[in-house]
Amino acid sequence: MIKKQHDIILIDNALDEPLANEVHRHLGSTEFPWFLLRDVDDEPSNTRQVFDKNTVNTIMLGHGVFDYERKGLPWESESVWSLMDLVMKTCIERAVLKDLYNVSEWSPSLLPIIEYTDKDGHRYEPFKIQPIRIKCNMLMNNSKIKSKEQHNTPHTDNRYVNSYAGIYYVNDSDGDTIIYNEKWSLDQKERPKKLTEKMRIKPKKNRFVMFDGLYYHTSTNPIEKEARVVVNMNFLNGLEAHKYAKINNG
Repeated sequence: MIKKQHDIILIDNALDEPLANEVHRHLGSTEFPWFLLRDVDDEPSNTRQVFDKNTVNTIMLGHGVFDYERKGLPWESESVWSLMDLVMKTCIERAVLKDLYNVSEWSPSLLPIIEYTDKDGHRYEPFKIQPIRIKCNMLMNNSKIKSKEQHNTPHTDNRYVNSYAGIYYVNDSDGDTIIYNEKWSLDQKERPKKLTEKMRIKPKKNRFVMFDGLYYHTSTNPIEKEARVVVNMNFLNGLEAHKYAKINNG
């Protein structure tokens, strides 16, 4: 496996324009099925969640697409799986190529494998995608939110060691994503007393951020716009997926 040079990768124009427009149209359609959820379910013993004076646990809309741990078929929404699978593979491929080589050119193959040719002429698979979860999220104006300093619950998305998180921004909006300096660890007994901001990402149509899945992070509700729509994805390097799954399961 090739290690990423940076643990946060941010790119614009992650998808070709027709595909970005199709994702925007599809998730914005009145026929797309959204379900009422909360930002997170408060579990007092869960060290992957952190609460402070600016935390507001808000109502949101969500649509599950894929769940690696689901019994039976992992596809929660087969009707949108092919579109979201394409979004995930394209975004990750372009982010990793940008990080490794600092280039904007990429193969149109959209394979779930990012390859490079070593000096000896052999081909390697440095990053093979194993999705853990894919989910569409919509945050809207909320009467509880009075300031841009207020945010939803800082958290990590899963317990997999060496996982990655990705957020694809479907529309232009306010409601920053906040990534914190602090990370969660498997043997952590207590929640951090305080979190410090590492990076804020403003939602912008066709923007993608990919980062180490152990970073605490959170979303914020839009104040100026009606809705903030993202595709949230969590994934492993498929070459190590079983190893990490074993660690996760104890």
